[in-house]
Amino acid sequence: VVDGTTLTAPQTFQRTPGSSHTLDVVTPQAASGVRRVFGSWSDSGAKSHSITAPVTATTYTASFTTQYLLTTAASPPAGGTVTATPSSSDGYYNGGQSVQLTANIASGYTFANWSGDLTGTANPGNMVMSAPRSVTANFAAQVVNSPPTVTGVSPAAGVTATQALTFSFTDPNGWQDLGVVNILVNFWLDGRNSCYLAYNRPANTLYLINNAAECGLQQPPNEQDG
Repeated sequence: VVDGTTLTAPQTFQRTPGSSHTLDVVTPQAASGVRRVFGSWSDSGAKSHSITAPVTATTYTASFTTQYLLTTAASPPAGGTVTATPSSSDGYYNGGQSVQLTANIASGYTFANWSGDLTGTANPGNMVMSAPRSVTANFAAQVVNSPPTVTGVSPAAGVTATQALTFSFTDPNGWQDLGVVNILVNFWLDGRNSCYLAYNRPANTLYLINNAAECGLQQPPNEQDG
Protein backbone atom coordinates (compact mmCIF):
# COMPACT_ATOMS: atom_id res chain seq x y z
CA VAL A 1 0.00 0.00 0.00
CA VAL A 2 1.62 3.25 -1.17
CA ASP A 3 0.14 6.53 -0.03
CA GLY A 4 -3.18 4.77 0.76
CA THR A 5 -3.46 2.97 -2.59
CA THR A 6 -3.37 -0.84 -2.59
CA LEU A 7 -1.10 -2.19 -5.32
CA THR A 8 0.33 -5.53 -6.36
CA ALA A 9 4.11 -5.79 -6.04
CA PRO A 10 6.48 -5.14 -7.63
CA GLN A 11 5.91 -1.46 -8.39
CA THR A 12 8.24 1.30 -9.63
CA PHE A 13 7.70 5.00 -8.80
CA GLN A 14 9.27 8.30 -9.77
CA ARG A 15 9.09 10.59 -6.75
CA THR A 16 10.50 14.02 -6.07
CA PRO A 17 13.53 13.72 -3.80
CA GLY A 18 12.67 14.87 -0.29
CA SER A 19 8.91 14.28 -0.70
CA SER A 20 7.12 12.29 2.05
CA HIS A 21 5.23 9.09 1.38
CA THR A 22 3.58 6.27 3.34
CA LEU A 23 4.28 2.56 3.00
CA ASP A 24 1.93 -0.10 4.38
CA VAL A 25 0.95 -3.71 3.69
CA VAL A 26 -2.23 -5.79 3.78
CA THR A 27 -1.78 -8.63 6.24
CA PRO A 28 -2.59 -11.42 6.43
CA GLN A 29 -3.13 -12.36 2.79
CA ALA A 30 -4.84 -15.76 2.43
CA ALA A 31 -6.16 -17.96 -0.37
CA SER A 32 -6.82 -21.73 -0.66
CA GLY A 33 -5.32 -22.63 2.70
CA VAL A 34 -2.14 -20.56 2.17
CA ARG A 35 -1.62 -17.40 4.20
CA ARG A 36 1.13 -14.82 4.16
CA VAL A 37 1.72 -12.74 7.29
CA PHE A 38 3.78 -9.56 7.31
CA GLY A 39 7.17 -9.87 8.91
CA SER A 40 9.28 -6.78 8.28
CA TRP A 41 10.33 -4.01 5.91
CA SER A 42 13.84 -3.90 4.48
CA ASP A 43 14.31 -0.42 5.98
CA SER A 44 13.26 -1.80 9.42
CA GLY A 45 10.20 0.44 9.48
CA ALA A 46 6.89 -0.47 11.09
CA LYS A 47 4.15 -2.14 9.10
CA SER A 48 2.83 1.32 8.25
CA HIS A 49 5.47 4.03 8.18
CA SER A 50 6.55 7.18 6.39
CA ILE A 51 9.58 7.51 4.13
CA THR A 52 11.30 10.42 2.45
CA ALA A 53 11.96 9.93 -1.25
CA PRO A 54 15.74 9.52 -1.63
CA VAL A 55 17.97 11.12 -4.23
CA THR A 56 19.12 7.75 -5.59
CA ALA A 57 17.08 4.71 -6.61
CA THR A 58 16.06 2.75 -3.54
CA THR A 59 14.16 -0.52 -3.14
CA TYR A 60 11.76 -1.12 -0.24
CA THR A 61 10.93 -4.80 0.30
CA ALA A 62 8.23 -6.22 2.55
CA SER A 63 8.94 -9.73 3.86
CA PHE A 64 6.18 -12.20 4.70
CA THR A 65 5.98 -15.53 6.52
CA THR A 66 4.09 -18.24 4.64
CA GLN A 67 1.61 -20.25 6.71
CA TYR A 68 -0.50 -23.29 5.83
CA LEU A 69 -3.92 -24.36 7.08
CA LEU A 70 -4.33 -27.65 8.95
CA THR A 71 -7.84 -29.13 8.92
CA THR A 72 -8.67 -32.12 11.14
CA ALA A 73 -11.77 -34.27 11.48
CA ALA A 74 -12.99 -37.41 13.27
CA SER A 75 -14.93 -40.20 11.55
CA PRO A 76 -17.44 -40.94 12.89
CA PRO A 77 -17.68 -37.70 14.90
CA ALA A 78 -18.80 -39.65 17.99
CA GLY A 79 -15.62 -41.76 17.85
CA GLY A 80 -13.34 -39.12 19.30
CA THR A 81 -11.45 -35.90 18.64
CA VAL A 82 -8.08 -34.78 17.26
CA THR A 83 -5.60 -32.63 19.18
CA ALA A 84 -2.76 -30.79 17.42
CA THR A 85 0.47 -29.99 19.26
CA PRO A 86 1.49 -27.20 19.21
CA SER A 87 -2.00 -25.78 19.06
CA SER A 88 -3.11 -23.04 16.69
CA SER A 89 -5.98 -20.67 17.37
CA ASP A 90 -7.00 -20.56 13.70
CA GLY A 91 -5.46 -23.74 12.25
CA TYR A 92 -2.56 -22.00 10.43
CA TYR A 93 1.07 -23.00 10.95
CA ASN A 94 4.33 -21.57 9.67
CA GLY A 95 5.75 -23.42 6.70
CA GLY A 96 8.10 -26.19 7.85
CA GLN A 97 6.48 -26.43 11.29
CA SER A 98 6.31 -30.00 12.66
CA VAL A 99 2.90 -30.82 14.16
CA GLN A 100 1.94 -33.83 16.28
CA LEU A 101 -1.63 -35.10 15.95
CA THR A 102 -3.22 -37.17 18.70
CA ALA A 103 -6.45 -39.11 18.26
CA ASN A 104 -8.46 -38.90 21.49
CA ILE A 105 -10.65 -41.99 21.65
CA ALA A 106 -14.21 -41.77 22.97
CA SER A 107 -15.68 -44.47 25.19
CA GLY A 108 -16.94 -47.42 23.18
CA TYR A 109 -14.55 -46.86 20.25
CA THR A 110 -11.04 -47.79 19.16
CA PHE A 111 -8.64 -45.85 16.94
CA ALA A 112 -8.42 -47.39 13.46
CA ASN A 113 -6.08 -45.22 11.39
CA TRP A 114 -5.31 -41.84 9.85
CA SER A 115 -6.37 -40.85 6.37
CA GLY A 116 -5.78 -37.84 4.15
CA ASP A 117 -2.40 -36.15 4.36
CA LEU A 118 -1.39 -38.40 7.29
CA THR A 119 -1.66 -42.17 7.01
CA GLY A 120 -0.92 -45.19 9.19
CA THR A 121 -2.00 -46.40 12.60
CA ALA A 122 0.57 -44.70 14.85
CA ASN A 123 -1.07 -42.56 17.51
CA PRO A 124 0.10 -39.88 17.92
CA GLY A 125 1.25 -39.16 14.37
CA ASN A 126 3.59 -36.45 13.08
CA MET A 127 3.60 -34.30 9.95
CA VAL A 128 5.39 -31.26 8.51
CA MET A 129 3.36 -28.28 7.34
CA SER A 130 4.88 -27.78 3.90
CA ALA A 131 1.45 -27.29 2.28
CA PRO A 132 -2.20 -27.08 3.36
CA ARG A 133 -3.05 -30.33 5.15
CA SER A 134 -6.28 -32.21 5.81
CA VAL A 135 -6.25 -35.19 8.17
CA THR A 136 -9.03 -37.48 9.41
CA ALA A 137 -8.82 -39.76 12.44
CA ASN A 138 -10.89 -42.87 11.79
CA PHE A 139 -12.46 -44.70 14.71
CA ALA A 140 -14.27 -48.05 14.97
CA ALA A 141 -16.96 -49.04 17.44
CA GLN A 142 -15.73 -51.56 19.99
CA VAL A 143 -17.15 -55.07 19.81
CA VAL A 144 -18.47 -55.86 23.26
CA ASN A 145 -17.82 -59.51 24.01
CA SER A 146 -20.54 -60.04 26.56
CA PRO A 147 -20.73 -63.59 27.93
CA PRO A 148 -23.66 -65.83 27.10
CA THR A 149 -26.38 -66.07 29.70
CA VAL A 150 -28.90 -68.73 30.69
CA THR A 151 -32.38 -67.67 29.66
CA GLY A 152 -34.29 -70.70 30.83
CA VAL A 153 -34.32 -74.27 32.15
CA SER A 154 -37.29 -76.60 31.92
CA PRO A 155 -38.35 -78.07 34.25
CA ALA A 156 -36.91 -75.81 36.93
CA ALA A 157 -35.60 -78.82 38.90
CA GLY A 158 -35.25 -82.57 38.60
CA VAL A 159 -34.20 -85.37 40.92
CA THR A 160 -34.69 -88.63 39.03
CA ALA A 161 -31.91 -90.41 37.19
CA THR A 162 -33.79 -90.17 33.93
CA GLN A 163 -34.97 -86.60 34.32
CA ALA A 164 -34.75 -84.67 31.03
CA LEU A 165 -33.85 -81.00 31.29
CA THR A 166 -33.85 -78.37 28.56
CA PHE A 167 -31.43 -75.45 28.89
CA SER A 168 -31.68 -72.26 26.84
CA PHE A 169 -28.81 -69.82 26.35
CA THR A 170 -28.48 -66.48 24.63
CA ASP A 171 -25.29 -64.94 23.26
CA PRO A 172 -25.23 -61.27 22.16
CA ASN A 173 -22.66 -62.16 19.52
CA GLY A 174 -24.73 -64.99 18.03
CA TRP A 175 -24.98 -68.67 18.76
CA GLN A 176 -21.80 -69.29 16.73
CA ASP A 177 -19.90 -67.50 19.51
CA LEU A 178 -20.74 -70.25 22.01
CA GLY A 179 -17.76 -72.47 22.76
CA VAL A 180 -18.15 -74.53 25.93
CA VAL A 181 -21.20 -74.07 28.18
CA ASN A 182 -20.90 -75.36 31.75
CA ILE A 183 -23.96 -76.45 33.74
CA LEU A 184 -23.37 -77.06 37.47
CA VAL A 185 -25.10 -80.20 38.62
CA ASN A 186 -24.01 -80.53 42.26
CA PHE A 187 -21.84 -78.42 44.53
CA TRP A 188 -20.86 -78.99 48.17
CA LEU A 189 -20.29 -76.11 50.55
CA ASP A 190 -16.68 -77.18 51.16
CA GLY A 191 -15.96 -76.80 47.45
CA ARG A 192 -15.38 -80.50 46.83
CA ASN A 193 -17.25 -83.29 45.11
CA SER A 194 -18.91 -81.04 42.59
CA CYS A 195 -19.78 -82.08 39.07
CA TYR A 196 -21.10 -80.29 36.05
CA LEU A 197 -22.13 -80.81 32.48
CA ALA A 198 -20.02 -79.19 29.78
CA TYR A 199 -21.50 -78.76 26.34
CA ASN A 200 -18.88 -78.31 23.64
CA ARG A 201 -20.81 -76.65 20.82
CA PRO A 202 -18.19 -76.99 18.06
CA ALA A 203 -17.93 -80.73 18.76
CA ASN A 204 -21.64 -81.03 19.60
CA THR A 205 -20.65 -83.18 22.59
CA LEU A 206 -21.92 -83.26 26.17
CA TYR A 207 -19.41 -84.08 28.94
CA LEU A 208 -20.03 -85.02 32.58
CA ILE A 209 -17.04 -83.62 34.54
CA ASN A 210 -16.12 -83.92 38.23
CA ASN A 211 -14.32 -81.33 40.32
CA ALA A 212 -10.95 -82.79 39.24
CA ALA A 213 -11.87 -81.98 35.63
CA GLU A 214 -12.09 -85.68 34.81
CA CYS A 215 -14.57 -86.54 32.09
CA GLY A 216 -17.10 -89.29 32.51
CA LEU A 217 -20.04 -89.40 30.14
CA GLN A 218 -19.39 -88.20 26.61
CA GLN A 219 -22.21 -88.16 24.13
CA PRO A 220 -23.87 -85.90 21.62
CA PRO A 221 -26.84 -84.20 23.29
CA ASN A 222 -30.39 -84.66 22.11
CA GLU A 223 -32.19 -81.74 20.56
CA GLN A 224 -34.14 -81.23 23.75
CA ASP A 225 -30.92 -80.84 25.75
CA GLY A 226 -30.34 -77.50 23.97
